[in-house]
Amino acid sequence: MENELIPRFTFENFIVGDNNRFAMNAAQAVAKAPLSSGINPLFIYGNTGLGKSHLLHAICHYIRNNFSSLKVLYVSAETFSDDFENVGFR
Repeated sequence: MENELIPRFTFENFIVGDNNRFAMNAAQAVAKAPLSSGINPLFIYGNTGLGKSHLLHAICHYIRNNFSSLKVLYVSAETFSDDFENVGFR
């Protein structure tokens, strides 16, 4: 199920509030300039239910739709760390 994006998790469907406005702006900046953004890579940290996964999916959707020459891979943190360990970077 890795790399399967949730279709409804886009910037257009993200509800912006006082607690996630900065994260939304940062995510949009990375999505609009994925190769030149001064904040890429983007690290998003917060409590459950604030929209972290939604924003990450939105970035992927935006890049896939607007930068056809780039490849996007979305994996869970668990998969990333497992793969990182298995490649021999210890």
